[in-house]
Amino acid sequence: MKGKLNKMFLMSLVLALFVVCLLFSCKQENENIVCEHRWVEKTTVQSTCLQEGSITYVCSLCNEEKTETTEMQDHDYQNGQCIICQQLKPSENLMYHTRYGMEGLVVTSLGGCTDLDIVIPSFHQQLPVVAIDWGAFDRSDITSVVIPDTVKEIGGRAFEFCTSLQSVTMGEGVQEIGSYCFYGCTSLKSINLTSGLKKIGENAFSDCTSLKNLTMSCSAEFGRMAFRNCVSLEKVNFVGSLHALMENDFGDFSAEACPMFYARDIYLNGNLVTEVVVPESITEIKNQAFSFCMSITKVLLHDDISRFRTAFVNCPLEYEEYQGVKYIGSENNKYIYALGVIDSGLVTYNIHPDCVFVGVSAFRNCPNLESILIPPKVKSIGQSAFYDCANLSSVEFAADTQLDTLAWGVFYSCTALREIVIPGSVVDFGDKIFYNCSSDLQVWFDGMLEQLRVRANGVDFGGITEIMCVDRVFFINGIA
Repeated sequence: MKGKLNKMFLMSLVLALFVVCLLFSCKQENENIVCEHRWVEKTTVQSTCLQEGSITYVCSLCNEEKTETTEMQDHDYQNGQCIICQQLKPSENLMYHTRYGMEGLVVTSLGGCTDLDIVIPSFHQQLPVVAIDWGAFDRSDITSVVIPDTVKEIGGRAFEFCTSLQSVTMGEGVQEIGSYCFYGCTSLKSINLTSGLKKIGENAFSDCTSLKNLTMSCSAEFGRMAFRNCVSLEKVNFVGSLHALMENDFGDFSAEACPMFYARDIYLNGNLVTEVVVPESITEIKNQAFSFCMSITKVLLHDDISRFRTAFVNCPLEYEEYQGVKYIGSENNKYIYALGVIDSGLVTYNIHPDCVFVGVSAFRNCPNLESILIPPKVKSIGQSAFYDCANLSSVEFAADTQLDTLAWGVFYSCTALREIVIPGSVVDFGDKIFYNCSSDLQVWFDGMLEQLRVRANGVDFGGITEIMCVDRVFFINGIA
């Protein structure tokens, strides 16, 4: 009987211990007794080339859960494109090198790559691809190129004379496009330049004769002749603010520096620009800011404009007429800027007394013009203002003139001009002011020799050898 009781006691003790294991959490020690989890797979999320995967397990004893991650998979490329994320398959066997000062790789050439549709990778051998080298793909037969966001700089002549290049997908990281970069890419029809682009080099898109659509930042800096001979341009869409566009300098006064010369219409953030109201915060309107824009028909200035260069050239603006000459201005002064003549048959003309700027080519090719009076408020006379006025013999400046600027070629080919007195207030002289004028022309400067020497240092006046100052003669070669 006693043995039977002992046996029953032992069985009860084992049962009690089993119950304790169920009541307490797994792996919890209780009088040196440990129970292990019994993991069962609950859910699975497959990894892809876009994200890591995961597997969730649950314990069949205590319902505790745990999750383990699985590594991202490689892209599943089919026909050159990943079927998961649509990323294009990067071109293989391109050549790379490192460059001092750059933390990454530079694409130097096609190397052994035979692709016509080039996809530059973001990374190569775990290093970022940050630039495309000078002449990397020049004169090749490639038809398209995709540039990743990691690339910040595209070197000069990188795609020069790639005459089969039709498509360029520009990464958002590109900040600089070098000189002659896409020169002669005659098959390129459209390009969307990044909003972060800061600089476009000289002749960067010259002779892109098929380029029709261009999108670019308002604040990108233009090099000379950046869009020379882009004869097919139909639309230029700037991204940014009108304020930024007015502060931009589109380069020298030449059609080739300004894409609107060909496109004619200008868009801002996708909207056609027809009217420009210059805010008071803008006191200087830069070179060619809106030149050749046929869509702009109205401009409203303000009274504190201090410098007005070659903006709004050849725009069909609404104007105020004064004795046969067109003017634009502000609400208070309608005659701030002399745009140009309505009647090229003018013989004598007194510029409006409230005029501040005589515009680019304002009186150009007025063959009958003999005399002009410049009133006191005029601060500057623009490029080629009296170009080829062959009968102009008298130029009179008001005694209290505020004139400070004579721009390039102001009196170019004014062959009847025999004498002129330049006001002593002029501090900014452009080149070729008297180019192709009479050899008998006498030029006086109403100031001291040393003043003129400083202000006209290095200026090519064109056609004259000396300027007579109040105290001595200033020779154009700088020797008095």
